[in-house]
Amino acid sequence: MIMSERAPSPQSIPTPGRRVVLAPTPPGFRRIMVGLVVALLAPFFGILIGSGIGEGDGFTSVQPMYWGFFTGGLIGAAALLVAASGVRALWRSNRTRTQQDPREQQGQEE
Repeated sequence: MIMSERAPSPQSIPTPGRRVVLAPTPPGFRRIMVGLVVALLAPFFGILIGSGIGEGDGFTSVQPMYWGFFTGGLIGAAALLVAASGVRALWRSNRTRTQQDPREQQGQEE
């Protein structure tokens, strides 16, 4: 059976349900997530890039893979600082929100 292409009748359109209210992410949350992901992946990519460079010449005491791991570790440490600043922002926003909540609850009870 071939279905005809017609506009749906007003009776077949479902009625809207509950209203969806999206809550914004708290300040600092994205910084925490990005900082943690970069802190976890930076040393791995450092090793990957260092091993991709190659063995290096025999006269150097430190091979490129170690340099890659070292720079990846430094980038990871900087990312942990970014995550820590996100935790600080999240902590401060939660503190201000909990300080305002008792006043708002008292106003709603009355």
